[in-house]
Amino acid sequence: MLTGLIVLAAMTSSAAPPPQRAAAPAAIRTPATTQTQSVSGSTVATLVTQDWSAVDLLVLWRGQPGWFMVPDYQASTGGSGPLFDGTLFFAGHLFNWDINFVTRIAHIAGSRLDLKERNVVLVDGIDASAGPRIVKTLKVDENPSVDFPAVGPLVWRIPELAAFLQCDQRFADAKVQMLHGLACTPVTGPSPELAVRAVDMMLNKFAQLSRDMDAAGIAKMYAREGEIVTPGQDAVKGRTAIEAFLRSFADYRVLEYVLTPTATTGDRNGVTQKGTFHQRVRTPGGQIVEVSGTFTAEWVLEDFVWHVKRMTTAPS
Repeated sequence: MLTGLIVLAAMTSSAAPPPQRAAAPAAIRTPATTQTQSVSGSTVATLVTQDWSAVDLLVLWRGQPGWFMVPDYQASTGGSGPLFDGTLFFAGHLFNWDINFVTRIAHIAGSRLDLKERNVVLVDGIDASAGPRIVKTLKVDENPSVDFPAVGPLVWRIPELAAFLQCDQRFADAKVQMLHGLACTPVTGPSPELAVRAVDMMLNKFAQLSRDMDAAGIAKMYAREGEIVTPGQDAVKGRTAIEAFLRSFADYRVLEYVLTPTATTGDRNGVTQKGTFHQRVRTPGGQIVEVSGTFTAEWVLEDFVWHVKRMTTAPS
């Protein structure tokens, strides 16, 4: 029983499902939502979608390295009916953009664009003294709900968009280059240093979600063929089986859970972490149980994100 508790505390992550919206008239599917996120050290992506089933508009804003890493950077959106608009504000510059979902006419970077057959706009020189320019418009057929709420994977898996991110370049500013290297990992593959650092961050998320006891989230942190391995028990394989296994401990409560890595090694092909854990649990009967031991977490890149390939725990 305690072995199962160890596993429960060792794995938990959660991603909210795409928002459910009431049916709208066939002509337009409003209201729209948007996500604006950095996807490299020089590029920010703005995704506009009316129901997360399709890309209504995707804009890649590229400028000098780190142009968006300023204190006053802000992206905002709004609109009503068929019109959706937004702004980008940074370093004292204000840029407005909008799109009409009925006419498919957009105003972006000072240009009027007919996007009846296109849904992606590449903008360069967002911070240039001469003003930004439209590099290209194109069409992508993607379902953004697959990556909800992230925008990066949608961009990274399309070669023409990934090429726009300048992931083959190194930037002089150390902070910008660190962000650039991490953001471009799905395009270039992580260096050993970045792979180790990224997995260390994922372990922190893993521990927090463990304290939250989110069985569905735990399963999503595993690779599709991921498995839980505990001494004296059959391995639990696959996300569906892992979630069901963890839900069987729903009446327990994790009061404390700490994961302490002692060694992390690997590269883009996989990372292995070894360390210790300590857990305090309240049983359904009210008894407080404390368990300590060791863990080995094996990580693999899948769908551009580090997932647990195998988690092995052993009580002391």
